[in-house]
Amino acid sequence: MVNNITLIIIFFLGGLAFLFFGIYVYKINRRIIKNGIKCKAIITDIEKKILKSMQGADDFNEIYFIYKVRYTTISGVQIEKFTNEGVQKQYQIGEEIEIIYNSKNETEFLAFQKSQDTLVYLFIFIGILFLVISILFFLK
Repeated sequence: MVNNITLIIIFFLGGLAFLFFGIYVYKINRRIIKNGIKCKAIITDIEKKILKSMQGADDFNEIYFIYKVRYTTISGVQIEKFTNEGVQKQYQIGEEIEIIYNSKNETEFLAFQKSQDTLVYLFIFIGILFLVISILFFLK
């Protein structure tokens, strides 16, 4: 019985954490889009991140790139900042990408919206799944 209660608590708290984080990031993204202005940004620097697999095999390592971009707002302010998310697609320094920056906070921007949306929906799904599993364990 103690093991079941521990499992229920772990899945429930994990589910809440995933769900709240997913909703939090979703709201931030929607706020940026709602108040957003699309513009072109130029990639000025690249950070390569290698995520090691749990198995330790080199074949399963995943490579992500975090980009520093420079863009000019409508008010003429030039901003240079790293993206918040890493993507697997490799761009080159000097390449142009489209971003959406928040007109109310011009340093807040969203790049690679499609991959960001996928990640948000994945977090929300995992959160709901963990909550359902905890409820099923509780009812069992």
